[in-house]
Amino acid sequence: MVLVDACIESTALRRGVETAQSPTLKLLMQRKQVAMVGVIRREVLAGGRSEEQYFRLRFKLSQITDQAVETTDFELASLF
Repeated sequence: MVLVDACIESTALRRGVETAQSPTLKLLMQRKQVAMVGVIRREVLAGGRSEEQYFRLRFKLSQITDQAVETTDFELASLF
């Protein structure tokens, strides 16, 4: 499972821009190996410029697994 950050998600899904990461992201999504945390999902959805784009993004993101985040995850991450 790969946890993808907002900048990758928004570039690929919201803007439709092809980047060096795009083929890998598409492959991971096809294999259902992508996860995201709720705050990233909210950030990507909030960046939509219209209601139509919001619903299109929401549909695409519905195919991505939510990864639960606990306080201890943030505490551990701060060590790196």
